[in-house]
Amino acid sequence: MGSMALSDVESETFSVRYRLTVADARAIVWLAVLERLPVLAGLALLELVSTWSGFGAAGRATAIALPLLVAWRIQTVFSRTKKAVKPAREIITTFSAKGLRHQTATTRNEIYWPGIRWIKRHKAGWIFTPRAGNRFFVPARAIPTEARAPIARWAAAAKVRLD
Repeated sequence: MGSMALSDVESETFSVRYRLTVADARAIVWLAVLERLPVLAGLALLELVSTWSGFGAAGRATAIALPLLVAWRIQTVFSRTKKAVKPAREIITTFSAKGLRHQTATTRNEIYWPGIRWIKRHKAGWIFTPRAGNRFFVPARAIPTEARAPIARWAAAAKVRLD
């Protein structure tokens, strides 16, 4: 592909249509678990310490209850996330030099690039974290290869953290 004039790129938009799947729900939960890995490591250390005989029966009970609680919480979050994507509503996300628009049949959000705090780019998808409001996930399969460099450039120009 030849080089494009800056004005062409700045007026360019990328609009993508997609539906979230159960695999996307699994990826969303897995990415949330990875994000909270330091907390989980702390819980694992607490688990190790709680089995110490100095804590007696309470320590042994904690050693059983804590992993069950964490597993139950992850399963609950996965079930909720799976239900949220199950209706398979079409989502349209449009990227431009100004920012992005994320819409479903019932919602429409427009965010200018300076309103985005962070974009985490993962193999499964990109997580957009706005300065105010809730984060959202766009599957990597939905973001065209030719859109990735302009999106990164527009975000970087607005001092959005890119990972």
